[in-house]
Amino acid sequence: MIFGGIQFILVLMQTENEEVNIAMGSRFRNFMSGRYGNDQLNRLMVVIAVIGAVLTWFLHSNIPYIISIVFLILAYVRMFSRNIQQRSAENARYLEFKDRFLGIFRGRRGSWGQQSAYKIFICPGCGQKIRIPKGKGHIMITCPRCHTSFKKRT
Repeated sequence: MIFGGIQFILVLMQTENEEVNIAMGSRFRNFMSGRYGNDQLNRLMVVIAVIGAVLTWFLHSNIPYIISIVFLILAYVRMFSRNIQQRSAENARYLEFKDRFLGIFRGRRGSWGQQSAYKIFICPGCGQKIRIPKGKGHIMITCPRCHTSFKKRT
């Protein structure tokens, strides 16, 4: 009988907690409606804030701590902002910069594996990259795009 009563109380507490959780989720959704929310730039700012906090432990300086607090505040301001257009434009600029920066490394990844077997030439007429097998000596190369011929050593 005692265990049945305790189990009944636990079930009541669990359903009450679920109702509270549902109500809190509803309140948070209502608060966030019309606000920008989280994006890739915010995630970067939070990562920088965490790195600054960790650096504070190792460097025993307040400067990384202050920088991390500033980035964290900026992330929250962006997240709770109602100016969705401006925040989206900021995120688009960040993503464009990130793609340009990472594109430098992506473009070379494919050619690194081919460097042992091929030599890459650039057409003087149109700028097209042309892949020629190494070890063929002096050859005339004809661009497949603009049909410009030039002599190179492979």
